Amino acid sequence: MVHILASHLRSEFLAVPALVRFDMAHGENGPEPTLLIKAPSLSLKYLLRRQSLRFMVMRIGQKIAYAVEIPDDPNYPASAWSLLELPNEALALKTLIANPRCVIFLFNELAVSVAWTELDIRIDASLEDAIDAVEFHTETIRNDAKLVCIRLDEIRTNTSAPETQLLSFAGIAWHELHATYITNQAGSSSLSLFNKDEGGQQEEIAVWLTDNLDPEGSVKSPQVQEKIPRELSDILLSYEFGAILIESKSLSVLTRDNLPDRNKLASDLSKHITKAARQLVGGVRNLKNGLEVKDAAGRVLNIERDKPVQAIILVPDLALFQDATEFGMEFIYRFMEATGGFLHILDPVELLRIVQAAEMISENSERLTKMMAFDWYLMERVKFSIKSPTPHFAVLFRRGHDGLTVPASP
Repeated sequence: MVHILASHLRSEFLAVPALVRFDMAHGENGPEPTLLIKAPSLSLKYLLRRQSLRFMVMRIGQKIAYAVEIPDDPNYPASAWSLLELPNEALALKTLIANPRCVIFLFNELAVSVAWTELDIRIDASLEDAIDAVEFHTETIRNDAKLVCIRLDEIRTNTSAPETQLLSFAGIAWHELHATYITNQAGSSSLSLFNKDEGGQQEEIAVWLTDNLDPEGSVKSPQVQEKIPRELSDILLSYEFGAILIESKSLSVLTRDNLPDRNKLASDLSKHITKAARQLVGGVRNLKNGLEVKDAAGRVLNIERDKPVQAIILVPDLALFQDATEFGMEFIYRFMEATGGFLHILDPVELLRIVQAAEMISENSERLTKMMAFDWYLMERVKFSIKSPTPHFAVLFRRGHDGLTVPASP
């Protein structure tokens, strides 16, 4: 069983890091209530391992919100939520009042469906009038989000929070879904949330995100010809104005005997960042020294070596670095001094934002290619990273009155 997002839902799923949406998807017997959950891969792995989740429906003033709590931390679990805004959502909730069978799909950072299951979600009949009273096509104001977050915090400490229905599920059997991307070099890149090679899977996400930036595509595991061949970086992109190296550092969740909380995850990941920076310094040095680089098929790659290199450390979740001042501006400056290039610490969500910005800039320009726009946007992002005390920040862009795309703080 697979779910293909409708165009309006796909746009929304690619625009935000996490959310849930009910829909009436076409099943074997016609339209059926379907719950779509989008979250970072790291969070989704906790759903697989815990085999549990909590589902909530809440009245927020004259509106209805619903959420899924993801058990990734005992004290501050993640949540994906949405306000009820579409007629199909209301129909799904009302259908579940009469018949609780619901199909659930999980979506990763790329809005790719990676797992599914079925649960009985029994919506209380007392909510039917409130569902009918919701007005659609109204703008959601920022205050609504604050109210939902306040209610979610209340639920963590008070499972009998007012005007809230809370359902807990355990022993969930998730079913695996595979997805394959054909690269620009006619190779294949496969994703599976269940794959225990979690580092390899994060590298595949990087390929999916960056391959279409250039007709030549991205190169996975390029080999530099030292005394013996060794990996230059996990991912390489190069064009006439520069090279981009990506070093991916992941976290093992599926293979651990004991699932760690987020503090443990942050500690484990921090140990990898210094090593990743050293590897990237070595990779830049090899490029500057003119060493030959080949792809997996043994073809010699033509790489721009004179321009400053853009180096990316890809991590599962930037929020794990919210207190990591050791990787702030001084860490970035040291890399710049050692290489003459620029260092970025990104997660798949932030990398996706940068790729999306590059695509939009290129589409609205007569001279800028996607790679040029991507390179430029990374340069603009450095202006924020050298001022930020930690890597935990996001950069959004808005179209200015002069028609140019410019970065801005979120």
